Amino acid sequence: MNNQFAMTSRAFDSGKLDVKKSDTKYTVRLVKTSNRQKKVFENSFAVAYPNDKPLSLSSSEKDKWKFDPSFRNNKSDEENTYNYMELHRLRYAGTNTNADLRNYTLEVVTNNNQVRPKEMLLYVGDAFAYNDDPISTSGGKSKFVFNLATATNSDGVVEVANFLKKGEDKGVRNFTLQPRYKDKPEDFGADSIVVSTGPEYYEPTKSDNIQTILASNLANGTIKDIDVDLGAQGVKKYEYKIGSVAKNILSKSNSELKQDIHLVIDGKVNAATNSLNQFLIYREKAKKGDPLNEFTSVGVGFKNKISVTGDSKNPLNLPIISGAELKPWNYASTPELGIFENALLQLFSSFDGSDGPSIAVQGIQFGDAPKRHMGSVQLNSKFQGDIVTQDRWSKNGKATGFEDRLKEVIKADVKQSGIYDWNYGLTKNEVLFQDNQLVAWWGQSDGLESHSPKLTQNKIFYLVGDDAIKVNSRDGKYLETTIHSGPFGSAANISSFGLSNGPVNNNTIEPYIHRTIQYADEYSEFGGTIANRTYFSNEMVDPEGKIPAGISDTTIQNLYIPQMDDNGFQGNQYYRQGIIDTTQNNYTVGFGAPNWGNVVNKYRYNAGGYAFNNYQNYLADYVKDVMGLDPAFKIAFYPNFNEKNDLYQFTFDMEDGYANEATEPFLTSKQFMFQIDRNENVVLLKDSNNNNYRQYIDVKGITINRKKVENALEQDYVAGDAFQQDTASETNELQPDVLTGVASRFSEILSTNFNDNINANDKLVYKGSDDFKTHFVIKDSENDGIINGGTNYALFIARKGEKLADVFESEYSLESIPFQTTGGTKYFVSFDNSAINSFIYSRQSNREYQAILGDLDNKEAVLVKNIGSLAKDTSDKFDSQYLSLMI
Repeated sequence: MNNQFAMTSRAFDSGKLDVKKSDTKYTVRLVKTSNRQKKVFENSFAVAYPNDKPLSLSSSEKDKWKFDPSFRNNKSDEENTYNYMELHRLRYAGTNTNADLRNYTLEVVTNNNQVRPKEMLLYVGDAFAYNDDPISTSGGKSKFVFNLATATNSDGVVEVANFLKKGEDKGVRNFTLQPRYKDKPEDFGADSIVVSTGPEYYEPTKSDNIQTILASNLANGTIKDIDVDLGAQGVKKYEYKIGSVAKNILSKSNSELKQDIHLVIDGKVNAATNSLNQFLIYREKAKKGDPLNEFTSVGVGFKNKISVTGDSKNPLNLPIISGAELKPWNYASTPELGIFENALLQLFSSFDGSDGPSIAVQGIQFGDAPKRHMGSVQLNSKFQGDIVTQDRWSKNGKATGFEDRLKEVIKADVKQSGIYDWNYGLTKNEVLFQDNQLVAWWGQSDGLESHSPKLTQNKIFYLVGDDAIKVNSRDGKYLETTIHSGPFGSAANISSFGLSNGPVNNNTIEPYIHRTIQYADEYSEFGGTIANRTYFSNEMVDPEGKIPAGISDTTIQNLYIPQMDDNGFQGNQYYRQGIIDTTQNNYTVGFGAPNWGNVVNKYRYNAGGYAFNNYQNYLADYVKDVMGLDPAFKIAFYPNFNEKNDLYQFTFDMEDGYANEATEPFLTSKQFMFQIDRNENVVLLKDSNNNNYRQYIDVKGITINRKKVENALEQDYVAGDAFQQDTASETNELQPDVLTGVASRFSEILSTNFNDNINANDKLVYKGSDDFKTHFVIKDSENDGIINGGTNYALFIARKGEKLADVFESEYSLESIPFQTTGGTKYFVSFDNSAINSFIYSRQSNREYQAILGDLDNKEAVLVKNIGSLAKDTSDKFDSQYLSLMI
């Protein structure tokens, strides 16, 4: 296996097995930095969305991915559309998940006849790197090279390597590469490149008794008839269609039913002919044509563990499940048929043991997930319908043969006997969803949906038009999830409109939202980064009474949204931080009343209460500071979604977490009353007669803890022996600002007098950066000059072209500790690189900087020095001089 990156390529979005180089804009390679010719990753593939046209989406659907790169939301001629993405999956030989990517170099090369970008941005997790110096190669191509150990952002800050050394499974990562095209900033954000790294395959969950099923040996059933004896109701004829996994399970021998299942994705699976679905649909044939007799969906229960992985014996059989040939359907005419047929992977296991998850899906690529009115990947999910337990349909081993068992499934569902009890989150059938990539441009096509407690979702990439992360039960971990979020839903939907498995409690979410497209004025009711749109009912109540009903204890850690701009044109756009709402009767998205749960009379539910740790939403700061908007959380009640005048709302102030006063509701219906008790922070809903129900929603405050800078400034500010000065007190004096991540200001300069080294004797010199610090030298000559002994000075770093009034605000510059000079002496002022890096990252929209010497006593800016991108390295001569002074 000598081929490496994008050399052995397969496509998600077409019937072709091979993608030619001309079908993608880029070739991506990942090579050992120490030996760039050594082929470490044994095989890989690249997919293009789309090859020659934007998928099979209708023009109206494509329009939903439009955004205004100037961020004015005015549908101007500058409107852009994100409609192309390349996914490159680079696979390390075997099952190794811990390759240290800091030893590798990522190369991105334009293919023939492609527009050559002028710059390339790289994002991984919450780290950012930048390359504006592509290498010209033969054939008019451009190569962007990122050494993952030393790659820096636009101003020389090393962040990527620091991120890559963190956590477990260090070799499993998802990168977003964002090209900037020469002289066309308005095109910024129209396309993206995603690079996913991981092993060739994963081992199945540990098992002493396991059977292997190759996906290539499975196929969908067709619609067939079956007679079912319903006892007193007589024999009835049904027509049914069954998924390939359900068919396989019902066909097993009793001894095989005692084994765990290892489902191997041994090559591209076409979901149009092989829906890996553990459900079936059926309806009474005598009533065929009756619009009220739509198909009913039911799942085939299984008691043992299920693992889904790639093919270890033939790793070049790439593990892809494709929905490209599935057709959009009219939900209103055939909802259950369309939902059933448009599944990519739908499995269920009631395994309740301590030696592994009930279902584990690892290392799979899901392409072109179709519109389905729910997620196309479902693992232990309640959405599609009831599940008949294995004991019931097998009659405890007495029913043998496919047809007899199939009859028992239908009979049990009709009679509602032997249905799996979710028990409001007290089940223990955990799920692992690890290192998978899912691409779904459609609305009504979400990320993974599961109702299992203790769900672990880790190292996932989602490009999803609707909701990406779905949080439906308790004790879940949704870690290192990289998201390209579309126009319809949220990066994280908490509670799935209230169809939960008990209280939604104690969940941790880690979303890295590299791309987000939310068109504000058209989809504002849906938009939001974190959202719950919830029908609060008995589905969200703990039967043991140990956990509060509703939604509580939600931690969002390391939330990251880059500003991502090109000369003022934004590649990301969103409307609000999120929404917290309650719905009554009419399902929020307008498809009718919920079919789950009853509101518990006089019961109190929790909502809100999110705790954001290491919050890094640079887009929110831009929207608020530059656009003058407040992208806060919205609190809303929808008694009838289709009547927008029946909307009540107030917002949380994002800084202090307290609720503002409620807006005065304008009612078109007097049936419902809505009050906000500010003192108790309680939302009270009741009907006009006060005899239906009284529902209380305790909306808890939201806390935002922004990412802190460790050791924000560790600086030495005097010459000679002063390099040995104890700076602990200085470090304590400059505490990190929790809102900006930049050292707090304790002095200001108000002068508008800038002098660019006008005195030849007094100088401000930029010496560059070594591995730890960024150095400046200030020369106070003995002659009369602009620098005066005994005066208190500080050195400022600010963006070039910044307004002077803004320079001396804390978030717009870095300031050194004050110092004094003595004539005839050089002074070395050295900023710790971590402080420089954090400041530059917070101001990444501008890549040119100035150093300013400020006279603190006379409130004047004395000297200014252009310092470019702060990417200059110190010389060997200076390093030696600096070291000798420290010694």
